[in-house]
Amino acid sequence: MPATRSPSPLEASFAESLRQFPRAIPALDVLRLFAKKKIECVLIGSLGLVDWLGAPRVTAELDLVVQPRQRKRAVKLLHEAYPHLRLADQEWGALFQDLANHKVKIKVLPPTSFLANIFSQTRKRTVAGVPFLIPNAEMAVVLAFAALLNPQRPDHEKEQEQADFVAMVKANKKLTETKLTRLCDALSPGLGAPLVKLVRSVRRTGLVEL
Repeated sequence: MPATRSPSPLEASFAESLRQFPRAIPALDVLRLFAKKKIECVLIGSLGLVDWLGAPRVTAELDLVVQPRQRKRAVKLLHEAYPHLRLADQEWGALFQDLANHKVKIKVLPPTSFLANIFSQTRKRTVAGVPFLIPNAEMAVVLAFAALLNPQRPDHEKEQEQADFVAMVKANKKLTETKLTRLCDALSPGLGAPLVKLVRSVRRTGLVEL
């Protein structure tokens, strides 16, 4: 008999997220819908970092960056596909929330602020025949660094984010420091140097010290 193929970290993350969060919207369903309608998006958040962590992650939230010219169409498609979710459409992004517990299920963001360069910093992935984009390794590290610096993150998320940052740095030995600096400076001028310093420190100590 042929050997059974092990699922990729992304495949495992999609499946395990649905097992642990049965009210979650299946990521593959949304990505399949966008691919069918030719809406270009980048998967970010926990799921978007999985390939660079090297291990599955579970989440009940799907975070997507969509091109500005396709934003209204993307939001309309999701609103039609998931009418049971409450839509909060704001300038900085569109949130689709569970009416029962008010949890955010889908977040649609424009490529602004630290996401401005994201469509030029991606890798293509395919799961179950569905193609989509994720951030490349350097962009993923920048996104993880931005999360570490976010003062609004609750304490219970900070430990996991620090562990994910360490895992990402250690799993990706060929991160380009010049690219990290350039991408992070786009988030905030002068922030690239502290990121590179932190990456070097994590490689030495395995600890996040901000």
